[in-house]
Amino acid sequence: MESIIEVANRHDSPAHTLCIAMLAHLSRLGENAYQMIFNTKDLLRTLVRATNSNDSECRKYACFTLENLSCEPSCRQEMANSPGLIATVCFCSTNDGFEDQQLASVSTLRNLSKDFSCMIPLSTSKDCLLALMQIARMHQKKRVCKDDDNIIEAVNQLSEKKRMMEYFACDAVATICAWMVMEANSKKKRLANLDEDDSEDDSVERPTILRVPGWELWD
Repeated sequence: MESIIEVANRHDSPAHTLCIAMLAHLSRLGENAYQMIFNTKDLLRTLVRATNSNDSECRKYACFTLENLSCEPSCRQEMANSPGLIATVCFCSTNDGFEDQQLASVSTLRNLSKDFSCMIPLSTSKDCLLALMQIARMHQKKRVCKDDDNIIEAVNQLSEKKRMMEYFACDAVATICAWMVMEANSKKKRLANLDEDDSEDDSVERPTILRVPGWELWD
């Protein structure tokens, strides 16, 4: 792994993209995620740098790797707190013209949002909610005019990948907001010094997670 990371950071080397692709394929096996995140020095920094590569294939595989790693719950907090990672993923998610990179990046944000430990890094990032809202309203670019209320028709004009981006973005925003409301309710109870057994249950139900998306994950 050290050799792969070393070559992956040499952006002037033809093998640079191949090494990032190798990391992407390694990340397809869920059991590898923890080892990659916690036992591979500079992995996340290398992937963040790779998303800025001049090679679009390199950027794509870097986004795929981050997406797959974010599927592992034990890795999400480490990823969310990695310097520059959330900002980089947000930038890739709004980079029109590269749908694979966009979809993988939005999927990464959605996966991170499922973990409460990621709520503060996501909600305090100046880019995250702005990027998610921009993606969630992607269909508005397809509307004929401001008076056109046929949203379903506008959404249907989007490609399948862009429709998935909208869904993932909406789900991520809903989950982050649900975490924030739950935390606010919890804090209100603590400040009021209320006993949970004596107070009315005001917990917030989070959106149902049908599946955690990843890039060609191995079962």
